[in-house]
Amino acid sequence: MAFYSGRTVLLPKTRVLSDEKNYRPITCLNTSYKILTGLIAKYMKEHTIANEIWDEGQLGAVEDVLGTVDQLIIDRCIMEEVKQHQRNLAVAFYDYKKAYDKVHHDWMIRVYEWIGIPREVIKLIVELMNKWRTRLEIWNGNEKITSRWIQIMCRFLQGDSYSPVGFCISEIPVCVLLQHSRGYRMGDPGNRDVKRTHSLFVDDLKVYQESHETLKMVNEMIVQASHDTGACYGVSKCAEIVFQNGKMTKGEGLQVLAERMKTMDPDENDVYRFLGIEQADGLKTKNVYERVKEEVIKRVKMLTGTELNDINLIKAINMKVIPAATYAMNVCKFTQGIKGIRSNY
Repeated sequence: MAFYSGRTVLLPKTRVLSDEKNYRPITCLNTSYKILTGLIAKYMKEHTIANEIWDEGQLGAVEDVLGTVDQLIIDRCIMEEVKQHQRNLAVAFYDYKKAYDKVHHDWMIRVYEWIGIPREVIKLIVELMNKWRTRLEIWNGNEKITSRWIQIMCRFLQGDSYSPVGFCISEIPVCVLLQHSRGYRMGDPGNRDVKRTHSLFVDDLKVYQESHETLKMVNEMIVQASHDTGACYGVSKCAEIVFQNGKMTKGEGLQVLAERMKTMDPDENDVYRFLGIEQADGLKTKNVYERVKEEVIKRVKMLTGTELNDINLIKAINMKVIPAATYAMNVCKFTQGIKGIRSNY
């Protein structure tokens, strides 16, 4: 495999192999190349953090944090105090459509120059980008089918630690615009001195504003700024939630270029899954619990149907079953414990 080249294997996500959407691309890269780009990513992140450029709302590609768990706990605190103090709030969820595949190379370089990355480092990155290429591989029975070489003209060559760091940095200008918006003020009445404008984990974005009108203006700004980067949204996977005096109400929806995002309707029991956890007028603990319980039972039944001995069965449960529950349990309060699961046996 050439130094700058990738090998992208298409793995089927379902048994329906005729639909291209049912394949997950996994790119394998040269190990020496990954070491080089890993050093570049480490330097760039340290530069942005040392110069207070890295967005505080972005917890993707950040060490020593729980990432999505931290974001969801902050989110839960906001939702709980909105209901407790009967406040107004409007939030919007944005889903990037193939985020890593849409960012323009010239935009990346403009952002790197803007934040002060040394010219020598940028020159090296440009040299690497100009030679990015990959080949697609797929298996048809026992036959491996390989495509021609595909030049990467607009996107990140994924498969290393540089691509998530580079993507997060390329979104900093959008985050700066969000930081200057009104946002939502957290805290007790008379002491609301903590401002929160957004939560971001790589490409999963949730925006907070104190009214639908303010959110509408911020939405227009976000859509235009993201369009400039080359990014676009899967509008069918975007949504708006509006609170009036602490109660969830049906909003008007937000315009995203030629489409309009859905607004959550409390009368329809609509929910949105953000960072793997169902939400509406707060975290929908019951929905999460039922989904996790179903997945745990399914995995336990699968393992108990094997011929593993007791020791290996316990090891398998610790590896396959426990992780299915621990993520949600870090965020949601499962007051029912494991009674519902245990009653099935």
